[in-house]
Amino acid sequence: MGDMASDQTRIQVWDDLLEIARVSRYFDALRGRYVRWRNAVRAVLALSGIGAIASLVDLVSWAALPEVLVAVVGAVVVLDLIVDPATTVAKLTVVCTSMEKHEIAIRLLWQRIAAEDGTTDEAIQVAASEIMKAAHETASLVDIPTHPRLNARCADTAYKVEAHRYAS
Repeated sequence: MGDMASDQTRIQVWDDLLEIARVSRYFDALRGRYVRWRNAVRAVLALSGIGAIASLVDLVSWAALPEVLVAVVGAVVVLDLIVDPATTVAKLTVVCTSMEKHEIAIRLLWQRIAAEDGTTDEAIQVAASEIMKAAHETASLVDIPTHPRLNARCADTAYKVEAHRYAS
């Protein structure tokens, strides 16, 4: 067995672990938001369709109902085309799946450090660098505006979960 990892290497891998855990949670939370948007669009369109049918069979006699339904459906369709939640959900699903793999890889590296298996600092740093490079490439697959509060909340959660997971 060789020397155990230096404090500097431990700190770097811990920071990398927290970064990947944060990003993984962030993209998963974003995916949840876009899924809710997609479902809300579907619900509005379904309700509008029900309203249109009710209007056609004279269940509702409000004269302005057809114009209101056309306006609502038009607005929802335009917003949906702009936001494109279905495509974004698909991209985020790919990103989340890939980020989970990077998260597992960095955790395994952290466990090797904790086990003091004799891996050299250089080997650990190279492995961490490769994992982080792959994680950054994965994150670059989607171009979504950053949500600072959500990002901060994910960072806080990631720290709490990982600190608890690896508490001595």
